[in-house]
Amino acid sequence: MGFTLRAIDDKRAIPALIRAIPKTLIRRGSDMGLSTQDEELLAFGQQHDLKEQDRGNDYGFGRPVREIFGALHKISDQDFDDSQLYSVFLSGTEGQRQRKRDLFERQAARWANWWEAHAENADVPAEFRRVNLPAYEPLPPQRVDLGIDYKTDSGGFNCMLEMIQADDPRTVFFDIDTSRKAGLPKKWQNVPKEDLSVDELARWGRSEGFDMMGTQYDIGDGETCYAIRLLGTRAMQLPANRWKMRADRITLEALIDEGTPIGEYLFHHDGDEIDVRTHAPFFVVTAEETPALLYLGIEVRDDNLKPGIAMRGDHELHPVAFRKGRRYAYRLFSPADDDPNP
Repeated sequence: MGFTLRAIDDKRAIPALIRAIPKTLIRRGSDMGLSTQDEELLAFGQQHDLKEQDRGNDYGFGRPVREIFGALHKISDQDFDDSQLYSVFLSGTEGQRQRKRDLFERQAARWANWWEAHAENADVPAEFRRVNLPAYEPLPPQRVDLGIDYKTDSGGFNCMLEMIQADDPRTVFFDIDTSRKAGLPKKWQNVPKEDLSVDELARWGRSEGFDMMGTQYDIGDGETCYAIRLLGTRAMQLPANRWKMRADRITLEALIDEGTPIGEYLFHHDGDEIDVRTHAPFFVVTAEETPALLYLGIEVRDDNLKPGIAMRGDHELHPVAFRKGRRYAYRLFSPADDDPNP
């Protein structure tokens, strides 16, 4: 639907596209590259797909989330940072799935509010000026059950948070519950770096549901390090042998018994000593009650990684990347006896 409506380019389609946003939250999949020998179909496909470059007899056909938002962007000339949702899939614990539904419903409501405030200027009949989104009431988070058996599940590796103080940072916030990422909000993009309020940005990030933020940390004598600040997330440092751990059956209580509580910054602790540059494993529970393993990697201050050069070994310990920041990885949990295909 999104591909065709994008080609038609009629503003009367906007309400239907907005109502479709929550339905684009689906299980993990990938975009497709299609090929055809039909010259007319190829010309149509390449003209209206989301790819910037045409190649041979191929044209792109994206996942529903890309096609629906792609149509909205073209027809309305609006974008509410919708690409943050492109890597969010219907997976994880029931609590995680619920938070993801909340996210998509909230984005649909944001679009609906904008359209209903501006539709009068869009030269569309009155019946297309309201979206009529179905009523939606988010469910409060349910406290995670620490005593049942869990297994380690999917996650992310070779991840990095840039610093809010960096020039044009692409990724400074991360939401563990939904795997959503975000850069510096537009409101702060032109604020001089020395005037940025770390606490204000942290409050904004938490209000948006983010669990982590990249920022510089003052370690004294005019020296700083790249750090990850937790936003409403409870964390415990685990023993070193839990680095990149996997488990088919383990209780979260057992991990808590092994752990040492830490503050709001992910740093390696050794008794009363803190090493701000060393890697370490952590068990965390987000404000929305999602349990996860976090692997704090090292700082990256060398951004001269060359395209096509494969990194060997543990990515979280590699000191070179395309951008500067703090490396991390994460692994989620699911109940050990859960149906793998809910």
